This record gives sequence, structure tokens and C-alpha cells, in this order.
Amino acid sequence: MLDTAIVGGGLSGLALASLIRTKDVDHCVFEARARLGGRALTIKEAPRLIREPSGLSKESPRLALDLGPTWFWPADNPQLVRLLQALGLGTFGQHESGRLVLAPAGMAPRRAPAQYAYATAQRIVGGVGAVVEALAARIVVERMRLGHELLSVAQREGGVVLSFRVDGAITEVAARRVVLAIPPRLLDQNVEFVPPLPAELCAALSGTPTWMAAQAKALAPFASAFWRENGDSGAALSPDPGAVLGEVFDACDSNQQAALGGFFALGPAERKARAAELPSLVQRQLAELFGPLPEGALPPRVQDWASERFTAAALDLEQPALEPKLASALVREPFWNGRLLFAGSETAARHPGHMEGALEAALRIASIIIAKSDQRAPPKTTSAPSNDPAVKVWLEQYDARVRARRAQAALVYRDFVQRALAAQDSEGLTQRALLEAAASAYRAALAELSSAPFLQCEIEPHTLGAYVQSALAPLAGFHEELLASAMKSNQTSCAMRNFAEEARPDSAYLHVIRADLQSVLDEFKRQVERKLRPAVVAPSPDDRTSATR
Repeated sequence: MLDTAIVGGGLSGLALASLIRTKDVDHCVFEARARLGGRALTIKEAPRLIREPSGLSKESPRLALDLGPTWFWPADNPQLVRLLQALGLGTFGQHESGRLVLAPAGMAPRRAPAQYAYATAQRIVGGVGAVVEALAARIVVERMRLGHELLSVAQREGGVVLSFRVDGAITEVAARRVVLAIPPRLLDQNVEFVPPLPAELCAALSGTPTWMAAQAKALAPFASAFWRENGDSGAALSPDPGAVLGEVFDACDSNQQAALGGFFALGPAERKARAAELPSLVQRQLAELFGPLPEGALPPRVQDWASERFTAAALDLEQPALEPKLASALVREPFWNGRLLFAGSETAARHPGHMEGALEAALRIASIIIAKSDQRAPPKTTSAPSNDPAVKVWLEQYDARVRARRAQAALVYRDFVQRALAAQDSEGLTQRALLEAAASAYRAALAELSSAPFLQCEIEPHTLGAYVQSALAPLAGFHEELLASAMKSNQTSCAMRNFAEEARPDSAYLHVIRADLQSVLDEFKRQVERKLRPAVVAPSPDDRTSATR
């Protein structure tokens, strides 16, 4: 029997699985779709061939298109900020420089000064899908099940029994508790509960709209951001009830791969009836707003969430939400003696419907599960990295994950530089960007260490150094590798060439940078030791006496 079944592999379910994986909780994530992420959906366009001034061609980075959630606001989203730091993922600001295009009903589009609707909004390097991938990488593959559509939840002595439809057949899973990280309305509409849930809880579930469930989004990739070249920001508003897109925005990614995005003004029923022509209608409207589209432009990618049966309930289409709604406190309460719990973004007490809400819900449930897990935690056992098979396996996985995060530091560096240059903040830029890039890798390594099995063991004092070295091993040579990558990036950046001291730092500047990087590494070592110290066994009186002889 599983300890915890998590149903729903969206951001909330994955974050919850990541949080409880270190507490020896036997768990599994069940997702109805053939992919993870839920409403978080990022697709990657195939790379294009770019002709360089030398005449040679190279492949462009793959364009990341967020068809689901896209933006977050750091000041209001602390949980997401901390998660991105822990995962070592970079961010960049939403582009809004340039004119706003207004297209009133029955009138030709006109230009207006920029209106910064997303002034403090940030986006994630690689798209929101990068968060999904990073969280999934923390979870053992054997603990994930795709293609599992939940049909019923039945209370049984000592736990619950879940019935899933899998490839047309019915499969049952027994667990001590179940966490339902599924939109509340879908639970009320599609899942049978035995015994039936209280009437007031059913009313709370059906009365909680699924945010963005009735919406649709279009993203159109282009070879270049032609609207920026014409002085437009890429933002446009079309209040005309007959408009295809009501709002348009610049969707270029962190690599400056070009795209425009927009939210449909057409309702779900009309979108369904005209589904085949939506891409051409979007292209026509973009041409009306920004001028003729470049020849050979790819068709827009359309994601209609109203047509997703694992996102939109019937009530969501009949009563579309105009803004996220705070759900009844009932959906945040345990039922069936704590064996039935509700997660998912819509259940959050703050920021419901948003990514921050999904993480808040995960933290709420994790605190309940971890508290119960700690109550029955087995006594610690002595272990050492050199002789414990479980530790050896974990260290191999840790090494691979940290090296992967280490490789992303170059992206963090370039993203930091781009944002600083856009803000005309160039003083000490190379130094500051390198420190942030290095710190991002160390934060990710510390987050990985939180799941180390030897934190649940008793570490002999004489083996502490071996554990610290194991934590540092995948970061050997990191600083020089990062520094070399930064120098190459600086020297190939047209913008950085305007700042000679940054593009080609002299020996004195490099000495300062290396000293600062060493300080960051020293602090990382101290934090590793602080993580390990609680597990270190105090030496016996005889050991202390021997050590002083």
C-alpha cells in the first residue's frame, strides 16, 4: 500500500512530490494526460538556420513558447522566486519598449505611447516548462504514472482505494492517503466518492472556477522581431467584440527568438466552430496591427484550454471566471480522518489559479504529510559515503543533477547581462553577473542536498570531511569554466563591446572576480557543513580523551 497517492501532475502535484521525497514517504504521482505540467505547457520550436556575417550558418536556439502560464511578479510571488533559485532557473523581464497599438471597433489601428501593463512582470528562461522538467527530474521515474484518469475514490479501513482508467482498462491503487491536485470543478463533475462527500463540500468544489479554463492562447513565431524594428512594443489591444485576439503581447524568449502572442476574444463555442481557420485569422489580425508579416512566417500555435477535458469542466464554459476566485476554506481542510486532501492552485488561500497558488497549496499539504511522517520516523543509523550502497547511488544522481545545473549557469550569466544592459546598469557588470550565475548553481546544489539519505543517518565526525567533498565534487573546476564562458559571451556580444573593461577584463579585474567567486564557494562549503552538522554523532568521552593525547 502506498503511503501517499498524488493525483494530478501539474505544478502543485509535482512540487508536493518534490517536497516530500526527502522524508521517506512512499508516494506516487498519477497524471491523466500523457505529459506532466497540467496547464503549464511550453513547446519548443525547431531551430532555424542563421546566416552569420562570415557566411557560415548555425542553428538558432530553440524558441520556447508558453501556451499556458507565462508571467510572475517577484514581489508578490516569493514561493516561486525561491523555487526558481533552488532549481537554478534564470528569469528575464517582459519586453514592453515601444509603442502600443490600439484597434478600436470599426477604426484603423493607431499607435499610442507605451503602457506598461507588465512593468514588473518576469518570465522564466526556457519557459514555465523548464520548472516542470526540473521538478520532474527530482522525482524517481518509478514514482510517476501517466495516462491514469481518476474515476473514483473510496474510503477503506486504513486508507483509500483509487480507481483509474488506464488504456481502456480499470486499475485500482490502495494508499493510506490521497492528495487530489485536480481543479475542484473537475473533481465534482467527474470523480465518484464513496461514501459521498458532504453536500457543503460538493458545493464548494463546484463553486470554484478553474482559472483560464475557458481561455485560448495563440503564439506566432517569426524569424525576427519585425515589430520592434518598426518602433512597436508588440503590445496591442483590440476591444472590438468581433476581434479574434483581444490582447497581443511580445512573446520573444530569453534568447531573443521572435514571437508574438495573444489571448482570444472569441468565446469557446465560436473557437470550436472555427477551429480550422483560427491560425489564418490570427495571422490576418497580426498583419492588420503590425503591418505585413515576413514572408514564410510559420502558422501560429493555438492552445484552446476550453477543449481540454482534463482542464475545463462544463461549468467553466458556462460561467467563465473573470478573475481568480478564492475557494471556500472547506477545500483546504482534510477529510476522511486526514486521508483525503485537496491541493492544486485553485485551493490556495493566496494567489489562487496562479503558479504561486499552486506552490502554496503544495507547501500546505507537504507540512501535513511531513508532520505525520516525522511522528513515525525510524531511528537514525550510522552511514558513510564509502560503504553505504544507497548513499553511493544517491551521490551518482546528485552528481548528474548538479552538473546539469552547473551547465545552466552560463545561461543565467547571459540573462543577467541582458537585463542589466537593458536597464543601462553596466558598472561592474561582468563581476556581478558571474557572482549571480555561480550562486545559482550553488543554490541548486544545496537544494539537491536536502534530499540526501545521509541526512537521515548518524555521521561519524571523522567522515564529515568525506561527505563535504562528495557534495563539492561535481563543482570542481566550475569557476574557471564559467569564467571562460563569460569571456566568450562578452566578446561576441555587440552590446558588451561598448564597455571595453567588461568585454575584456584586465588582470586586476579578473583577480577581483576570482577572489569573489572563491568567497561564494567558501560560503557554499559552510552551508554544506551546516546542513550536515545536525547528523554528526557527538564523540564519546573516550574518543575525546584519545583525540587529546
